[in-house]
Amino acid sequence: MEDVPFQAAPDYAVTVQSAGAAWAWVVRDVDGAPRARGEDASRDVAWRAGMLTAGALGAFERIGRRRF
Repeated sequence: MEDVPFQAAPDYAVTVQSAGAAWAWVVRDVDGAPRARGEDASRDVAWRAGMLTAGALGAFERIGRRRF
């Protein structure tokens, strides 16, 4: 059972789905390519981990675009 993707950051979406005894999360970019993934023991923790990762990826990209 897959959740509807949630737009976590302007360029990323997070999906969470059951993976046997664990919950798998995937962060995808605007092209649908997976950028990060992981597993956690509960759906709630998996959701938060995916959202945190999407936010971090977005922040790293913004930092990379800055000119110093």
